[in-house]
Amino acid sequence: MNDQRSSGGPAWQVEGVRLTAFPVRLETTAHRDWWSAITGEPADEETERPRANEWRASGVADIPGVGQGALTLRIDPTRIDWLLQPVRSMELGSDFLTANLGPPRPTLEHFVRLMTPWLQMHPAPIQRLALGSTLTMPVTDRAEGAAILSSMLRFEVDANSTDFLYRVNRPEPSIVLETGASLNRLATWSLIQVETVLLAVTPHASADRIVRPDAGPFHACRLELDVNTPADRRDPLPDERLLEIAAELAEASSSFAERGDRT
Repeated sequence: MNDQRSSGGPAWQVEGVRLTAFPVRLETTAHRDWWSAITGEPADEETERPRANEWRASGVADIPGVGQGALTLRIDPTRIDWLLQPVRSMELGSDFLTANLGPPRPTLEHFVRLMTPWLQMHPAPIQRLALGSTLTMPVTDRAEGAAILSSMLRFEVDANSTDFLYRVNRPEPSIVLETGASLNRLATWSLIQVETVLLAVTPHASADRIVRPDAGPFHACRLELDVNTPADRRDPLPDERLLEIAAELAEASSSFAERGDRT
């Protein structure tokens, strides 16, 4: 894991990233070639629910600049989701809790680059585009997490609090969209604590036994970002600018993670 705190910046790591498109209309068979256009090969698994008009494809893909990632394409009548997450191991002692795709700026840039063939296909008239990302920063304990969040927010986070969740939308003018249009920057800040346990089951046990490993709880700061184009837009986004818009969403996300919510 690349620890950016050594260089003075926040050590966020990308736990997952999502590109969501809200189409004006969607041809029912248009998605059949989308997965191969992105990955160059068939999906590992496809699931279709005809009555709900839903379709899903997933698999492990080699992502240039990132490495292997778990890629998912989800489609329903109202939205199209591309999701990328790290490939996690469920084995005890693995990096299940800390697996990540890398630092925000390069990871989001690589993700947009991965989506480029799909965006350039003009997949459907798109009314709204959103880039979501979940960032985590492992910390030693709650006090360290509170201090880090306090340095990035407009108020002090109480280190003695046992639960912290703060959500805010900070719109900013768009450079790519027409004059007067703003991007929504929805950010959810939190402190998390995860206890790792073992569930031991024996054939003759009257009840399951919970065994707690020697390792202590896992603490981390978490930042969930959803940067998106205006929800009240009535006209489709210009097809020829979809890639520029996606790149602007990535830049806005990266800048927000780096600067925090102080400006």
